[in-house]
Amino acid sequence: MEQHNIQMTSETHQLLLKALVDCKQVHPAYKVLRSLVRKQSSTLTQEHFTTVLEGGLRLRQLRWANKLDKMMRIHAGLQPSVGFRLAQARALLKDELFSNRQMSREVDSAKDLMEYIRGLADDVKAVQMDAASDNDIQHAAKGADSLFRLRQFLIKATALFTRYRRFDMVRELREMQASLGQEGVMLGPKNLSIDMLHSLMRENVHEKKYNAAKDNWELIWQKALELAQPASSPSQSPSAVLPRYRYILSKPFETLQEVLLELRDPKSLKTALDRLLNAGFLLDGHSMNYACQALAQMGLWLDACRLCERYLMPNWTGWRINRIRKGLKGNLPLDNRRKGSAPQWLRPTSYTLIILAKEYSDLKGMMAWSSAAAEKARIVQEECPVVVDALKSLPYTANGIEKDVFGRE
Repeated sequence: MEQHNIQMTSETHQLLLKALVDCKQVHPAYKVLRSLVRKQSSTLTQEHFTTVLEGGLRLRQLRWANKLDKMMRIHAGLQPSVGFRLAQARALLKDELFSNRQMSREVDSAKDLMEYIRGLADDVKAVQMDAASDNDIQHAAKGADSLFRLRQFLIKATALFTRYRRFDMVRELREMQASLGQEGVMLGPKNLSIDMLHSLMRENVHEKKYNAAKDNWELIWQKALELAQPASSPSQSPSAVLPRYRYILSKPFETLQEVLLELRDPKSLKTALDRLLNAGFLLDGHSMNYACQALAQMGLWLDACRLCERYLMPNWTGWRINRIRKGLKGNLPLDNRRKGSAPQWLRPTSYTLIILAKEYSDLKGMMAWSSAAAEKARIVQEECPVVVDALKSLPYTANGIEKDVFGRE
């Protein structure tokens, strides 16, 4: 950048760090940030530290949370932003899930974050109570800043606590929002967002309230239709979905699948999946694989194969062990791997194909004496040729997930 006389501003530094993180070059991004701190660059912002920390979380560099916090406060003289505090809490929550913890056991990340949020809510309440009698501009400015931060925190903190199943914290945040709403302080839209409804749905599943979870799914569905299919022009098809909302139902649908798997209700799962796809929505890679697995596990194996053939197999790159046996390079080119890691790049996981292979193996064993099995095999060969080729070329090793699925050595 210096060779091309590109001026190093706060924005160019942020773009450089984000580009490195997106390309999975997190350690070089950390070194760039550290060099900027050492040079005492005036272009440093909290966003730079947040970007590097979020990249470190992908590689489970959980110790970076404390290192970057110290670097930001002491060496750069900056206070943590909302995004950094949430990333720091996420690092601590992830650390609590591991048996070999990298960080201090004395820290409860959820409680620390909630204490900070409660402090913001208390500041907002104090300003509301003193609004009629106190004209202190500085006090009012502090209350406005706290309200701004609280609005930023609410949805993101709810999603974070929901992800790590801290539903007691989620309920407290909802109660806090309702309490402030009664005092005339609006922390968000009157109608619950999809993220908030999904957190309710996850809480329902955690408490085994499956009917309530299905009711919340219907509310999410109606909300998604309002967002993704606004009043369309005559040139648009009735099922057109705005591109930015195409994958918005991926996570809620995963939660619905958990409910229907628990209830052993394959018919409802198939109906819900068909409705979602026919409306123009799509599922990301993780959710689409989960849908195939759920269909196969609940007896709709042929439907699972069709779904896999249509949405997942076009981007399948073959079995890695077969490439090695043929003397080819085991790993795909770096560009392909980076593209394949995107959630919108649909391709089957090994686990999905192995689940389909188990049923296919049983089907072949029954073909000699069952006309129904023979007919089913003919249909799947005709409608899902790429899936069948993948199942036939599966190199069975009797290890790992293959042993778990097939149940034999």
